[in-house]
Parts: sequence; structure tokens; C-alpha cells
Amino acid sequence: VLGLAQGEGLAVGFFRGQPDVLEQLLEFAVAVAKGAHRVFVQPPFRPHSESEVEQQIQQINSSGVQILFVGLGCPK
Repeated sequence: VLGLAQGEGLAVGFFRGQPDVLEQLLEFAVAVAKGAHRVFVQPPFRPHSESEVEQQIQQINSSGVQILFVGLGCPK
């Protein structure tokens, strides 16, 4: 998907996930799709209030992201 985004000039975003995992993912994304336009959206990794969720939605909508990867995590 990252290679396709690069070829098409699409903006890619990453939402949520643990900060260390997101950092590794971003390093990988840069290596795989050097020319892809990346927009990174990472709110703090914690429960959010309803107003914070609305703010995050607005941020994503106004960011120009065309493909958004969402890190949902995994229960331990």
C-alpha cells in the first residue's frame, strides 16, 4: 500500500498505536516509500473524551490524508 501511495502521490497518515511501535513503523514507511507524502497524526495513547475525539476527527479531515492506517493494538 505504501509503494502504491508513493506511485500515486497520495498522502498517508498513521493514527494511534504505541509511540515506540509508531516510530518503528515510520522508519519502515520512509524506507519503503521514500517519495510518499506522509502526514502523521498521533494523539496520546490513552482514553479520550468525546470532545478530544471530535477534535481528532477534524484534524484528520483537514490534514489532507488520503490513506489512514489505524493502530488498534492488541489486548494483553
